[in-house]
Amino acid sequence: MTQLPRTYTIVLPYTRPPLRPNDRHHWTQKARTTRQMRLTAHLLAANAHIPPLGRATIETVWYPPDRRRRDANSLVLLTKASVDGLVDAGIWPDDDPAHVAAETYRIGATDPDNPRIELTITEETEEPS
Repeated sequence: MTQLPRTYTIVLPYTRPPLRPNDRHHWTQKARTTRQMRLTAHLLAANAHIPPLGRATIETVWYPPDRRRRDANSLVLLTKASVDGLVDAGIWPDDDPAHVAAETYRIGATDPDNPRIELTITEETEEPS
């Protein structure tokens, strides 16, 4: 019998990434925003009662409000801070490759009524020997 992977999705409270790689913020503002993103992911994971997981993949999807061009790599800093928050929430002891197998970023369908950024965690299943 094949075990289905456990999957959890949290909806981050952002309609666009708070920090992007090309932004030019003062280091204190960047640190403050990064700390807030990390804490937000920690609290959302704790409230969702996500248990400790084995090795998993992370997919970050941005559902923008309109059809303007966007770069999926704009999600890198948000994902990094969020994964650190998931570690803080006890989902993994560390965000090293033994625990976080891969991170992917993409732009989803336009959603003018509910623009959002979702973080989906999918635990890898072990193949039977």
